[in-house]
Amino acid sequence: MGSGIVFICGSLEPGRDGVGDYTRRLATVLQRAGNRVHLIALYDKQVARPLPEVQIEGDSSVTTLRLPYATSVAERLRHLQEEVDAFDPAWISLQYVPHAFNKYGLPLGLLYTLHKLRTAAAWHIMFHELWITPSSALDLKQQLIATLEHRAVSWLIGTGLRPQVIHTHLPAYARRLLVKGATALPLPLFANIDRRTTETPARPAGTFRAVFFSQLSAPPAVTDFLQQLYRQLAARGEHLEIYLLGGGPDKVARAAGELSAALPGVTVRTPGFLPAAEISHHLAQADLGITPVLHHEIGKSGTVAAFLTHRLPVAAPVVTDRTPSFFLPELNAAVLTQYSEAEFQRARSAAAALDTGLISASRIAASLAADLTAAQPDRPVRSRTTPATLTE
Repeated sequence: MGSGIVFICGSLEPGRDGVGDYTRRLATVLQRAGNRVHLIALYDKQVARPLPEVQIEGDSSVTTLRLPYATSVAERLRHLQEEVDAFDPAWISLQYVPHAFNKYGLPLGLLYTLHKLRTAAAWHIMFHELWITPSSALDLKQQLIATLEHRAVSWLIGTGLRPQVIHTHLPAYARRLLVKGATALPLPLFANIDRRTTETPARPAGTFRAVFFSQLSAPPAVTDFLQQLYRQLAARGEHLEIYLLGGGPDKVARAAGELSAALPGVTVRTPGFLPAAEISHHLAQADLGITPVLHHEIGKSGTVAAFLTHRLPVAAPVVTDRTPSFFLPELNAAVLTQYSEAEFQRARSAAAALDTGLISASRIAASLAADLTAAQPDRPVRSRTTPATLTE
């Protein structure tokens, strides 16, 4: 029997693919705990030829193979088979996002490749996404894509891979998978920006600071929330500042224009793209993080995890599904969907008391290792709390 874990994802271009960045960081944490790891990007849009390379994550490095998006099905299978044979893993972890493997979200090539792959490894699937939700019953194209994406998931969790362990970030996804007969275990998402200081930097008195990070759009539910907040602050003589962190110049300018038009009495500041340490500094100064991501999907948002890592309450006012955002009640307690002073104070208290270790990369990697080992004790995965004798 082999050892270690091969991770399969769509792309591994650093800083250009959120799931790829997540996978690399998770793998290096497991590697530092003593596990063999290897990463394979099957549909990488940023390379023109198969590229074996060593990628850096913090003070660690990890071996990878990146296959171009345009690689033929036969060549993709050949490369994957050679990598799996050479590494001989105990586990293969599929980091699943349908659009990562096909621009239309129809990963038929992926399914064929995995069906033909010869391996004795046990399968793990991390469902970052499942299928699209058509915006209209009359949109036949979206209806067809959703139907085929449903079937792809059914194949993966059924006779296709027969995974020993399934994870997801979201309670909503776990419920949908359960309808298909699969039990998905919870695995939180760690932040894409860690807190760099334990101190709260000073800022002007009488100012309330709300921050957007990366997700910069302002749909009506978001502007309604901010208008409620602005009125409450103005009534007690405080000023609202909104900071737009991350994003390119055009994206930042568009969001700033939308917010300035909807909130003429508010100061909108536009730092835009910044180094991680400066983003952390701004988050540490803020009173509130705000996101346009759907309320029931913020559990898969690295920017929301960054808010929580900095112990910021999170405003997620775009609600289309009442399923909780997170599996952990202490994370849900730090979220509000409508502004009132009582709701804000409740969420702020919960955020201030939050054990941010719950969403740290090391704790999440340990949870993954524990779940894999529990499912297949003869294929143990070491975490920092696992005795060294379990790695062989």
